[in-house]
Amino acid sequence: MDAATLCDCRPSFAHERHAGLLLWWAEGKWWVGKREELGQGRGWIKAKSEAARPDAPGAGLEWLVFSKEARTWVVADLACTPAHTVRLGLVSVLVLGLGLGPGLGLGLEP
Repeated sequence: MDAATLCDCRPSFAHERHAGLLLWWAEGKWWVGKREELGQGRGWIKAKSEAARPDAPGAGLEWLVFSKEARTWVVADLACTPAHTVRLGLVSVLVLGLGLGPGLGLGLEP
């Protein structure tokens, strides 16, 4: 995804291998969802925050995942952290990781 793509003055991130999966900020929350939902206050995963980035130091976000079975949002053991930096010519791109438990995660890049 183009590094200049912003949602409400905050960066949005696309999955490294699945361009249809994004992370963005809208309506006072960070959201993970489908590309078609970009910029909207909807998705599968969310965290209430006014932080400029989902990996901001001290953000202490509580991530919630929508449970189809329970038909409600449930607290998830997730954390958004810098996974690695990729050098693209003269530009470095920060890749974020949204950890989904042992051995699972989403690599997201601006």
